[in-house]
Amino acid sequence: MDKKYIPISEMAAMHNLSRQTLIYYDKCGLFKPAYTNEKGYRFYSLSQIPILREICLMKNIGFSLEEIKESFENRNPVSIYALLKNKLKKLESEMFELEQKRTYIQHRLEVYDHLSVKIKNINLPHVEWLPERHVIFVPFEKDHMEKNQLHLTLMKAWNILSKHKMIPSKGFGALLRYESICQNNPLKNAGSIIILPYDEYNYQIENLITIPEGEYVIMYKYGMPYDMEPVYKLMKWVHEHHFNVVGDIVDLCLMDTTFYNTQHNTDFCCLQVPVK
Repeated sequence: MDKKYIPISEMAAMHNLSRQTLIYYDKCGLFKPAYTNEKGYRFYSLSQIPILREICLMKNIGFSLEEIKESFENRNPVSIYALLKNKLKKLESEMFELEQKRTYIQHRLEVYDHLSVKIKNINLPHVEWLPERHVIFVPFEKDHMEKNQLHLTLMKAWNILSKHKMIPSKGFGALLRYESICQNNPLKNAGSIIILPYDEYNYQIENLITIPEGEYVIMYKYGMPYDMEPVYKLMKWVHEHHFNVVGDIVDLCLMDTTFYNTQHNTDFCCLQVPVK
């Protein structure tokens, strides 16, 4: 190329840009042409190629036009190194947040996975092995519960989780004390639970308890955790099949109020009874 100036279309094509992009770079003061003729046509010098090349590189790795513009105002190896280090730190933070969101979405998919099959198996107990779970537990304020009180108790647990910058992606529900059920006071010492989304954490979380791994008798049902009929039905099945209950009962919510319809106006839940 032995000509003195490069027309805007050629300069744009050389860098895989549009004419409109170079016009915008001119208007915002990022990259001005070396020469504009009397008809308003923009031309660039050969020496401007490395500058536009660097602008394109910085744009492609995530810098804003304002950041690029500032980098050229005081351009030296030290300032560019610092700029790149800071951008890398921000990207790593964004990647961590994206990975968290990806994990949360996977958790929610697991909650809704095969839900149609679970609904078909309503009120049919079976045995599964469940892993250890860490949950936030907030006791009910009353031994006689209603839906609105249930919501308020759950939100107390939710706020504890939020304080530690986590969301309840693995689900929530209630914990019913087996001893209280045997004493015909099933909601005594019961409460709302939220499952922690991570098994490992490096800080203290209030109201944290552990639900042990092991064999659980599982039964899907429509009903709230203060509706005891499904619980008593399941306990009868457990005893008839010669299982021993070895812990408290989990009532995990799979579909809450947001799924109510003309057929069902109660939660769809999964009762889990630890047995041996």
